[in-house]
Amino acid sequence: MFSNEEIDCNPRFIENIEDFQRFMPELVILPSKKLKGSFMKNKKLGGVVNLDGTEVLLRIVMNYERKAMFQVGVEKGGNGMRKMAEDLIDVYCFLFGNI
Repeated sequence: MFSNEEIDCNPRFIENIEDFQRFMPELVILPSKKLKGSFMKNKKLGGVVNLDGTEVLLRIVMNYERKAMFQVGVEKGGNGMRKMAEDLIDVYCFLFGNI
């Protein structure tokens, strides 16, 4: 599983976790746990995304400060799969981040 550091979401596109579903309707809301020492829960979306015939697992975690983390899981397949996962995370950070 590959992931990024939390990023601030661009408020023009993403106000809450459900806004990601406008761009990726195949993702579903996942159950969340309350964070230790916090009164708020992280919110999560997850699902399988098909990229040119390759299926990858995607999970998006968003906290109450509108910071998001993208997690990508791929089949074991060497450096090609690793590079694809890292590139996919970079693309999501670019598209949805507040740059």
